Amino acid sequence: MAGALRALLLVGGALLIVTAVVLGFLLHGRILDMVGTARLLSGLALRLGEFALLSAGAWCAVRGWNGRMD
Repeated sequence: MAGALRALLLVGGALLIVTAVVLGFLLHGRILDMVGTARLLSGLALRLGEFALLSAGAWCAVRGWNGRMD
């Protein structure tokens, strides 16, 4: 794997992880202020989004670090 692609995967993975953490901090307070079903659905959507971003970020970072795509 080319060095530029490895660097791009590492940086992209780090950005996805940081984005997940920042969105979690920014939206957590707003969701706690909600009531009822809106709070439940918004909380589930936030956790699902965080999971997706963290998983994608970890995948990119590990692939970039290892240098393998298989």
